[in-house]
Amino acid sequence: MTFENSPIKSFISSIDPIEYAKSLNFHPYKWQEDFLLDKSKKIILLISRQQGKSTITALKSLYIC
Repeated sequence: MTFENSPIKSFISSIDPIEYAKSLNFHPYKWQEDFLLDKSKKIILLISRQQGKSTITALKSLYIC
């Protein structure tokens, strides 16, 4: 049984930021998953160029809202 486009999938996406990202067709790297799950109010990312910092921070902002 699959849960694609079902209320269960919507509920899981609403409580899990990684599933929320995947529902938007974004498949995060491991460090991005860690960032999404982090509950800190402030965080420093020491990541090289072109690794998706802006994308993942925007996605986390959308998830929190």
